[in-house]
Amino acid sequence: MRFALTAILSLALGINAFAVVDDGKPAPVVPAPGAPADSKAVNTICPACGHDVDAKVAPVAATTKDGKKVLIATCSEACMKKCTEHPEKYVDAAVANKSMKDEKKEEKMEKKEEKKAEHDHK
Repeated sequence: MRFALTAILSLALGINAFAVVDDGKPAPVVPAPGAPADSKAVNTICPACGHDVDAKVAPVAATTKDGKKVLIATCSEACMKKCTEHPEKYVDAAVANKSMKDEKKEEKMEKKEEKKAEHDHK
């Protein structure tokens, strides 16, 4: 009976009722290792593929170039794995709330504009 009441209350509060430790009490909610204090992801667009992020997928802890610890949200377990393996590759796109594909497109456009400007000045 106690478990049923705990499960109902946990579901109503949005806590995972099935995360139980040996003593029968719900496990504490622990942020990802290295997560910032606010534990909120910096992005809503998956940096690996460009889809909307899924709140059910655990965010990935990363460090920006200036040393700030952030969480990167992803859209799927597969994208989470990519970001976990190489967070430094995706952190800038996550902070900019873009995908790596968008970042690469912008870089190509900038290079084309630079070449055109060079050509026009000759």
